[in-house]
Parts: sequence; structure tokens; C-alpha cells
Amino acid sequence: MNFTSKLRCEDNEISTAFRSFAPLERDQFFRWFQMIKLLDDTALFNPDYIVVRESPISGKGIFTTKPCKRDEVLMIIAGEVIDGNECERRENEENNVYIFWNSENSFIDTAMTEKIRYINHSCSPSASVQERDDVSLFLVAARDLDTGEEITIDYDYEDIYEICKAHNPLCAALPCAAKQQPNPSAC
Repeated sequence: MNFTSKLRCEDNEISTAFRSFAPLERDQFFRWFQMIKLLDDTALFNPDYIVVRESPISGKGIFTTKPCKRDEVLMIIAGEVIDGNECERRENEENNVYIFWNSENSFIDTAMTEKIRYINHSCSPSASVQERDDVSLFLVAARDLDTGEEITIDYDYEDIYEICKAHNPLCAALPCAAKQQPNPSAC
């Protein structure tokens, strides 16, 4: 059974096992449907290549189950497409930290996803996020990855609004060495 078949769509309302989204404006409804169809599209990546498990960095993380080459698409990042106002509301009121910037006023909320929400930060990341289209992004290997390696990205703390707390003076990554901030766990 695929994800799309688990949906109920009636009168511009989408219901999943997780949450109901109603009422939706016509454009919102079609963006959601487009995103959900994307989740069923396994031609671009095999979701079994990435697993979630305990991370030495923080909580849970996502890990490879096979070797991956530099510039290989690891997965499609998809979720609910929201605007800047809704993004700010969710961050402030819901403490939602699973939102990716997609374009000028377009964000992708991945809070309801099974894997990408667990990606951890590193100042020397193993992957990067690249634009795909209006409703999704690519997670791409920044270098060759070994089986069992944790996939990380740079959260760009300095570009957003926070100071990175992961920096360690002993970390070999140049951004860490330059900032000399405590907390060796994520480097």
C-alpha cells in the first residue's frame, strides 16, 4: 500500500493517519496532493538506503545503509509547503524545528515525515540541501559516504537566528576552529 492510498480527500479536505488539514484553499489542496504524490515516487531514491537510529551527535539521526557517491541524491525532502508567516508561527507557537527554507517566501515543514526530521547538524556536513521545485528539495551527498555513516547538514545557524552551540575548539572543521565555542558533541 502506498502513502497516497492512505489519504481521504473530500471537499478540499485531506486527512491522513497523522492529522487532518481542512479546509484547504484550492492551491493549498493541489500543493498537498503534489507533495503526497512525490512521497510515492521511489524512482529517484530508495527509501531503504536511509534509516533512523540513535545518534552520537544528538537524539536520533539518519544513516546510510549502503555506500553513496559524492553528488548522489540521497532522498527527496518533502512536506507541507507553507509561507513565511506560517513558518514563524509554527516555530514560535509549536516549537517546530523541522522546517526547511525552499524559496523567498516558501518553506517545507517536515515535522510529519519519517526520516528527514531526524537529520542532525554538523559544521563539517556529509550532505547538502539543494533546490528541486516548489514543493520539494534534494538531500545530496557532499562527499563519498560509507555504509552506516550518519548523514548531516549544516543548519546555517549564523544565517538564521541562532548561535551554533555545536562548535568544539578541537574540531577540525574550519568553522568550528574559527569560533571556539563549547560543546563537542556535534563536531
